Amino acid sequence: MAMQWYIIAKKVDNMNEYMKEQVGHLIYKTIGTPNIIRIIEWRNIFEWLNLKEGERILDVACGVGTLSLKIAEKGCKVHGIDISKDVIKRAKRLAERERITCEFEVGNAEDLPYPDEYFDKVEGAVSYGVFMYDLG
Repeated sequence: MAMQWYIIAKKVDNMNEYMKEQVGHLIYKTIGTPNIIRIIEWRNIFEWLNLKEGERILDVACGVGTLSLKIAEKGCKVHGIDISKDVIKRAKRLAERERITCEFEVGNAEDLPYPDEYFDKVEGAVSYGVFMYDLG
């Protein structure tokens, strides 16, 4: 009997994960994010970045990669970097599911693994307040 409950619980866990991914896909395709503040921020970010097709963009502290992918949809070559292995794993899954080319890498924004002047523009909207030291 205990084994049957384990199997049922595992199926429920799998279904919950499946539903999270499906809901995430629908949100991504419709509004990008359920967070209204983020939607407003993103409009401003796109305006400020003035993206041009083919530009190389670095998204610092990219999290699960939603904004990175929205930038990539504009024809840019985007690299997202985040210190969390878990969110980079989720970002890669989202990119694969949405069939969008975007490079995601685990790394420290205070010690970037890219050569100088590699990117045309750098975006880090989510990273403000995250860094250990004030750069000002």
